[in-house]
Amino acid sequence: MKFCDGDTVSPRVQRREGPLSTPGWSRWSSLVWALVYLCLALWGYRHSLITGALPASRPANGVVTLFNVWTIWWNADRLSHGLKNYWDAPIFWPEKGTFAFSEPQPLTAIVAPVVWTCGPVAAFHVYLVGALVLNGVFARVLVRRWSGDPWGSGYAGALVVWLPLVLQQPELIQYASLWPILWQWDVILRTLDRPMWRHSLEFALAWALTFASSVQLGLFSAVVLGLVVPWFFIGKGSKGLCVWLSGVGLGMLLILPLGLPMSRILSQHRVVRPAEVVAALSATVRQWLAPPPHGLDSCLGTFRELGGRRLNPGWLICLLAVGATATAALRGSQPPSLRRMVLFLGGIAVVAVLGSVGPRPRLGQVSPWDVVANVIPPFASVRSPYRFAYLGQLAILLLSALGLISVRHFWRWRIVGIRRGAISAGLCGGLGLISLLEVLPCAPFLVIPPDYSRPPQWAVYLAHNSPPGSVILVLDFPGPGQLVEYESIVRVMLWQPIHRCSLVNGYSGAFPHRWFRLAEVWRKEPYEEEACRLLKESGVRFLLRPPTFPPPPHHLPAGLSANRVFVDNGGWDVWAVK
Repeated sequence: MKFCDGDTVSPRVQRREGPLSTPGWSRWSSLVWALVYLCLALWGYRHSLITGALPASRPANGVVTLFNVWTIWWNADRLSHGLKNYWDAPIFWPEKGTFAFSEPQPLTAIVAPVVWTCGPVAAFHVYLVGALVLNGVFARVLVRRWSGDPWGSGYAGALVVWLPLVLQQPELIQYASLWPILWQWDVILRTLDRPMWRHSLEFALAWALTFASSVQLGLFSAVVLGLVVPWFFIGKGSKGLCVWLSGVGLGMLLILPLGLPMSRILSQHRVVRPAEVVAALSATVRQWLAPPPHGLDSCLGTFRELGGRRLNPGWLICLLAVGATATAALRGSQPPSLRRMVLFLGGIAVVAVLGSVGPRPRLGQVSPWDVVANVIPPFASVRSPYRFAYLGQLAILLLSALGLISVRHFWRWRIVGIRRGAISAGLCGGLGLISLLEVLPCAPFLVIPPDYSRPPQWAVYLAHNSPPGSVILVLDFPGPGQLVEYESIVRVMLWQPIHRCSLVNGYSGAFPHRWFRLAEVWRKEPYEEEACRLLKESGVRFLLRPPTFPPPPHHLPAGLSANRVFVDNGGWDVWAVK
């Protein structure tokens, strides 16, 4: 297939006619590439696998890592109970629906057998590595289908396995599973090429799986596709558009069990992100100019820190992506289906980059972000617009692989001699290796995980001495915005598989109003009248006191009394409240 000489042979026809396209070779090559992606994923994740620790992008974000471990456990635990009381997570008693305050991630239930046999920490590792491998596999399938290039498509998968943001922020496992999004893109391109009604069901399933991995990622994907896809159906007839819209409708039906409860619960609790927080967590131009750490720029000593977030996937990668997009936009000599794919990915990249800047750009007094938030109410709960960059980086990496394929075919048809194929492959391989080094994974911060084979003594005591349904209050109320201070509370949550008690003051992505009221009272006047009245209203049976918090008096207001019933060798006390 000539990318630059006007060859219009369909990629599918080209692939069927090629000598490496026999069914046997196709199966073996798919297995080989899957093993390559597994090796790349394990190497990128090697620091955690060698040490047995959990990864995070910075020390404070270890709290997010631990909370996601707890989320994996809760999904597996509810699955073993037939999803009974799924939304009523025991973290903000007596509030209902508290699991909706964060990403529920029901897709993590696929590693429930690992949770039941090896624990949630091992399940975290398996889920993340598995997501990286599947990202590579689906990226290879997408590029192979429309380019017909076996090596270029394999290289595309390798790039996506090491997608910079995923490995820069490994605590955010809800954004690691990008393969359902790649599946969506593949189905849309197939619908544009040859619409079939089965595509609607396939798209619906892929869309539902995207929401099952991350609700916010599903929202971002829906907005991007809603702005990009309709343009490609212009002049294509009504069948393709109807197939896609029916897929959207079926997808909405599939996500109703997830979306409706979350929307109802969040609206009841009026969970809306403050405008200043959304603006602070939006991307900037400087951050898009900052290449990933530990990549080629760092090795050459040319990397300069330009901000807390580094969203640029690599300058050479961006150059190849821009070249592929410009070639498709300015020249019509490529096969129509391949040209459509390049322009489709280019549109996604542009919209995702613009979406990542959030409410920063304004047209007078109006921000496009605010308009979208008013039209789509769930957007009011979005806190981090910069995470649109996951979609932007994904599209850019695929475009760079297509650009590399174009360069290889350009050299192959311009170099004279019988060895032109080997020479062009060598030059392209060197360029690809340099590009891959631009996204070299960085070493994470490591978080010590809980050892479920050696639970703390206070957890064992509560497991044997607390009646079913007991409620405990952790005497620890961090100041607002101090993420690292929530680690002790999250670790108490992680021992819920042992003690099985509900918490009054747990941790989540958002907090109910009752928590703020309770925290304010206890930080100001612990053990006073109002604090103890709230204690009594919540039905607290036990107080769990860390060494840094003052012990309670034996006689409390509101007719309560507190007696120390257990002292842990780590300095934690258990107090019974009557």
